[in-house]
Amino acid sequence: MAGSDFDGDEFWVSRNHMLLKAFEKRSEPWVQLLKPKETQHKPSGPRDFNESILERVLFNECLTTTFIPNYALGLSSDCWLAHMDRFLTGGVDQDEKESIAKNMIKLVDLYYLALDGHKVNVDRNLRVQAYPHFMEKKGFDSYHSTSILGRIYDETERVISQQCDEQIQITTLPCFDEVEATRECTFLWEDRYQEYLTKSRQLFDLDKEEKNAEFQKLYQSYKHLLYGADEFEETKRDLSDVFMEACAIYRIVYERARSTRSVTKCRFVWNVAGAALCYLHATKYAVQRGEKTALCPLSVIRQLYI
Repeated sequence: MAGSDFDGDEFWVSRNHMLLKAFEKRSEPWVQLLKPKETQHKPSGPRDFNESILERVLFNECLTTTFIPNYALGLSSDCWLAHMDRFLTGGVDQDEKESIAKNMIKLVDLYYLALDGHKVNVDRNLRVQAYPHFMEKKGFDSYHSTSILGRIYDETERVISQQCDEQIQITTLPCFDEVEATRECTFLWEDRYQEYLTKSRQLFDLDKEEKNAEFQKLYQSYKHLLYGADEFEETKRDLSDVFMEACAIYRIVYERARSTRSVTKCRFVWNVAGAALCYLHATKYAVQRGEKTALCPLSVIRQLYI
């Protein structure tokens, strides 16, 4: 598009027919007003240097790029967008619009010169005194934009804020609430859950793989406390006791999740007591419908549905 060679030129493609009607006639080609300053001819490539000089040149280029960065690329782009916002704002007189348009054209030239590696400076008269609020330029003066760009930003923020303010509905299943737990059982798992929360906070600074592994170890330790074994299927405990404790964990965790409106808090109960709760739910559901249940390995179920 427009002869772009994909070296960083910014462009976009539209298939909107209503918009494209405005571009049915071919526009005049871009005329570059600003030209790069003439510089002394440099050798065209590494082969034009001997080994010692090439090493020095590359080292100096690295130092220059690292410690003397050229901010003209980002500055020209930001100032262009700020000028465009002013250009799109209603109530701006024609003289000011013409002045803004001239500055924008110069900024475009500076942007592409900087993109091609030329050392350029953005003159003070091309810079803006304040940025529109939607650019979120911290540390700079800003104003509330009433242009179409500002209104789109405000509408987006309104929708996001509305979604965040809506209360997350976290409800419990009645079949788990029907299983009553003793006071001793409830107090025991309240203490254990509080202990889990303390231990889990210490894991968040770890990298992703290590954190996942440590969380699995943590979940496994509480599964062993619940089942007296590594898994529900291996438990030797009375199932009524297991179901009572599993439902106690369920209520404790879900009450915490509801109070903090955080669905992720529910993860603990399903990683620790999930197998027992699923078995209990399936059993109660089958009894209500007068049906029978069958314990089946997941691998067998996968084969049935593949």
